[in-house]
Amino acid sequence: MKLEFTLLIVDDAPSNIEQAINTLRDHLEEKGFNLEEKVQKDFSDQDLNKLAQLKGQDYDLVMVDFNLGLEDMTGAEIARKIRRSLPFTDMVFYSSDSAANLLGKLAEHNVPGIFTATRQALDDALKGLADTVIGKAVDLNHMRGIAMAEAAEMDVLMEETLVRAFSSSNAKASAVADRTKAKLLDSVCKSKKKVQKRLGEGGMARVVRDGRLVPHTQKYWAIKRLAKQLTDAPDEHLSTLESYGSEIISRRNLLAHAKEKRDDSGKIRLCSVAGNQNPVIIDEPWMDDYRRKLQKHRQALTDICGLIDRDLATGGIAEQPVED
Repeated sequence: MKLEFTLLIVDDAPSNIEQAINTLRDHLEEKGFNLEEKVQKDFSDQDLNKLAQLKGQDYDLVMVDFNLGLEDMTGAEIARKIRRSLPFTDMVFYSSDSAANLLGKLAEHNVPGIFTATRQALDDALKGLADTVIGKAVDLNHMRGIAMAEAAEMDVLMEETLVRAFSSSNAKASAVADRTKAKLLDSVCKSKKKVQKRLGEGGMARVVRDGRLVPHTQKYWAIKRLAKQLTDAPDEHLSTLESYGSEIISRRNLLAHAKEKRDDSGKIRLCSVAGNQNPVIIDEPWMDDYRRKLQKHRQALTDICGLIDRDLATGGIAEQPVED
């Protein structure tokens, strides 16, 4: 799962559930996710199979209406076909009928692993299922993040030890500090040679593609300089771009320099220890806010980059000095 929550709606009259979908959209936006929805109105075996093959694995949730306005088929049969193609995708089966009747219809067609909801309770059902899906994704990403967090904590451990050693008056530590300084200066010289080599191979375009030479922060500053040369960039996007460093890069660095700590109740929290900043507690509300900021900045950055491409194609980049 990325920052998009993808929803497949199998309903012949999706306007009847518009309020529930809007409620879900607002709920997801509060958690920093964007809702992407697709309505499926063709229920033939061929189209359902094609849907499962081409896009099915990308859906986070599938919702199927019981009464699809078909004379020879109900939503329970459609749900059975979808479940056969997508055995592990979360699904909700809904109708104006009672939950007991819906369960009976699903059992009749041997459709396993589907949540049921009445139309009256569809709002809460969608929000609860969305939270469950997000929770599963967070758990999966957490497994990947364990290794990243361990590496980050080892980096912090080394950093803190070096700071203490190089701040001391110990002669051996001072000798190591001098040797480290020499290595750093040598590395800067080598980086300069690499930049010159890349420039000779293909100019700045070749340099920018080398992440070792041009890190993320430098790319942001370059985009910011180009944005200032645009002929007609929206003020709100330029304003958003100005805060990219503090709202995105700085927060990403906080995540990279976080340690697990227990509060007074024994609950484990992430606590940032980056640089000389005051400690920052990273909890679920912090992550919700960060995801919302990621959504905002991605949209602004996408639009800005599109305008840059447009002006480059039309010669509209203003001829004026580029300021840092």
